[in-house]
Amino acid sequence: MLGGFFLTKKLIPSVLGITGIFGGGGYGISKLLSSSGFIERYEILSGPSVTLEDGRRLERSPEIELEEKVVAEFVYRNEQGGEIICEQWISSGHEGRANKSKVEKEKCQSSISTALGEVNLERPIKWLWSEEQYLANILKNNFVSSSGEESSDIKQALPEKENQWTFGNEWLCTNLFDSQRKDVISCEKIGKDSLRERGFKVSD
Repeated sequence: MLGGFFLTKKLIPSVLGITGIFGGGGYGISKLLSSSGFIERYEILSGPSVTLEDGRRLERSPEIELEEKVVAEFVYRNEQGGEIICEQWISSGHEGRANKSKVEKEKCQSSISTALGEVNLERPIKWLWSEEQYLANILKNNFVSSSGEESSDIKQALPEKENQWTFGNEWLCTNLFDSQRKDVISCEKIGKDSLRERGFKVSD
């Protein structure tokens, strides 16, 4: 089931004009960050019960197999010429909980080469597809500095560009829905000067 990673979802960085490809509208980063969160770390035991972090215990029949599904996918290259990393979050249906795992290098490179098409593979990029309930925590864990100072990294865009925002004073991100109404975030590292030229306020 997990072997089709990225083969059915097109990776479309903002350089390709994401607004002209997806049919739905977008919304601001403040709404994305305020959506329902989830607990990322979760271990499914081999036995018939699972103890949650808050002390509650879930019971299930050992004959029942929990269906796993990919609920979020993240691709990133932070620096020019660096390695492309593919990650995915897999849920087993327990109250919005999901495990993050790194996709094997060969599968990642093969799938991304197919999905990226004509995009410059050396360009720093970030691309995230996620079901809504998982989105806020993934954003906070992957788009905020280690110091936790969200306001210094993620900035709301101009009112006329509500679905665009900046990250780390160098990245321009666009968030929209795909054809299945899933949240898609695409970021391109364009630098401070390019952000200023597009009307964004960037600190020195």
